[in-house]
Amino acid sequence: MIWGDDGLTNLDEADVYGTDPLSPDTDGSGLTDLQEIEFGTNPLYYEPSSVSYRVTTVYPDRFETEMVNLQQEEVDRWEYQADLAEDPLYGPIDLSSVQPAGDILYPSIGNPRFVDITDPSSRTFSIYVKAWPFEFIEDVKLELVDGTEIVNVNKVGESWDDTNWTREVTVEVPSDIPEGLYNMKVEKGHNNWIEASNSVQVLDGFNSPFKFVQITDLHIGKSFSVGLELSISFPLYSDTFSYNLYESDDRSYNTARFMALLDRINQIEDPDFVVITGDSVDYNHEDSMKAFRGALEHAEVPVFAIPGNHERGGLLEAEASFDVGLVDVEAEMSFIPYP
Repeated sequence: MIWGDDGLTNLDEADVYGTDPLSPDTDGSGLTDLQEIEFGTNPLYYEPSSVSYRVTTVYPDRFETEMVNLQQEEVDRWEYQADLAEDPLYGPIDLSSVQPAGDILYPSIGNPRFVDITDPSSRTFSIYVKAWPFEFIEDVKLELVDGTEIVNVNKVGESWDDTNWTREVTVEVPSDIPEGLYNMKVEKGHNNWIEASNSVQVLDGFNSPFKFVQITDLHIGKSFSVGLELSISFPLYSDTFSYNLYESDDRSYNTARFMALLDRINQIEDPDFVVITGDSVDYNHEDSMKAFRGALEHAEVPVFAIPGNHERGGLLEAEASFDVGLVDVEAEMSFIPYP
């Protein structure tokens, strides 16, 4: 018998888990007892963390939105994984395995393409690839992120932009392609394959209602302020502005917190997409950008990522940028979306 409407039998609630058979959410965490058990958190105890996100569901005539806090134990278990990593400051991301976005400017991991196979106009779109004038696009494929399916994509047109040194390639996705999140693979020149991971979402019709998650100000990586002293004096006024360089001593530089967010989003929320609204890293430090991109590849849904002022490097001269695939960072790190 099930009284609490959480999917657990009364016998299991009483004898196995110690949860309340009359309540679907014994500890008031916002997750049902069954969700907590399957997710690996304690259904009897709830301690909110400072890590939060916003979930919004859009209906034809209204929308509903709420802020949600992760449980502290969700954050702790990812911090524990970070502590076991070779580089705990960015654990559990192995920075040496993270590759830059490469030459595919659009679509990308932070600026994906949605394809509705029920709409012929949606199945045809342009991709943009950095290339030399003599480099042509030979082939385009889509591969499910879990590696279980590879689909050939028809190339129906190609043109050269000598201002931006890019190739615009018009492609057509077949109508019988399975739904899912795909990596795009492009053969630029002979047998030179490049990839844009997590960059194409294929749907069999758009959902209505649809749900998305917003997260912001992750501030992954080293912190900084400006090494500058400036004095301004007036006859009746004097002030000194002073800033000093420092590094954060936060465990894992917030990377583990981001992984905890992605874990909750993947396993509990399952939204149609995620929006990250800026300041994903604390400043444009190469390892910080690598950690952000490495974590982003764990997302199981499309992610739209908007850079903020911290990705631009703030007031310090930024280090050589690591191209995370959000936007075009070539032109003085202007972060202009492409296309």
